[in-house]
Amino acid sequence: MPVAYIDIPAGVNDGAKKKIFQEMYEAIHQAWPIPDTRVLIREWPNEAVSQDGRIENMPMRPICTLAVPPGLGHDGKQRLVRQISNTLGDACGRKVEEIRLPSGTTIYNNWVLTFFWELPLDRVALGDLIATENPLVLENLPPQLRSWSLTEDDGILTSSRAERLVALRGLRPGDERCAGAGTSGPFRMKVCVNGPA
Repeated sequence: MPVAYIDIPAGVNDGAKKKIFQEMYEAIHQAWPIPDTRVLIREWPNEAVSQDGRIENMPMRPICTLAVPPGLGHDGKQRLVRQISNTLGDACGRKVEEIRLPSGTTIYNNWVLTFFWELPLDRVALGDLIATENPLVLENLPPQLRSWSLTEDDGILTSSRAERLVALRGLRPGDERCAGAGTSGPFRMKVCVNGPA
């Protein structure tokens, strides 16, 4: 169910594309072990891309857009971004550049851009089932989603229903909001990791 849209310059060879498909699948599936991980490559000729308003006769900087469930933690995102940057940078021949900032800070960058497009499970369907109702999705949710709980004024919800509510609403640790949960009215909930805060 996770999807990666990979935008690369035209002319990347078949071996490099195979590397992208394989390494991206492995990295994404490690982060979200839900079946049906898809990786799509789109190629762009130089004349179809601008950078800072300029059309330049040079290969575009690669972009990866991940359409994925919410809830991957910071460390997981860092690992994934590192892998994406290395894979796409290598496949597209991007060299790491030293960039000196006005503050005096120096960073090293290969200009691979990654976006996380986090979609709550009630906004995704696989076949004819909304993901919040699909056992193929729910039984393969990452541990960080399964360990979340919801607190309510009356106490704590820790059942599988709470997991589904967290995924359904796209909540993250520390979020507070009013949301209907199939009850007669909204209630305030706070997302906690491993129990109440």
